[in-house]
Amino acid sequence: MISALEVALLVMVLDQPAGVLTCGMESESANVVRCSNGTSAIETSERRINFNKGVTVEKTAKGDLIFSNGITATRTAVGWIKFSNGTMARTSDRRTYSFASGHVCETISMTHARCRMVPKS
Repeated sequence: MISALEVALLVMVLDQPAGVLTCGMESESANVVRCSNGTSAIETSERRINFNKGVTVEKTAKGDLIFSNGITATRTAVGWIKFSNGTMARTSDRRTYSFASGHVCETISMTHARCRMVPKS
């Protein structure tokens, strides 16, 4: 089942929003997530997510991501996932992901996620 955090992470890769991004499940049975930047996503199969902006993301059996717009992803030796559009992300724990841009995405409830810029300390 699709999660709000999963969609938020993919929106960060696809759109690279600068401000706060929130995403929430529309309903638990519909597999639809809507985000504050106008992006919505629907899980059309166990491994396929369609975005309202025309991009489809598929997960392979190995966990790799295939973007219909040509974005590719590789893992670095130090744990980052580097996307061909310049976005870099890594997991902090199962509920929090960090981006090289300074954004952090996190689960804020069972049905909602938030990405926000975290000031450097």
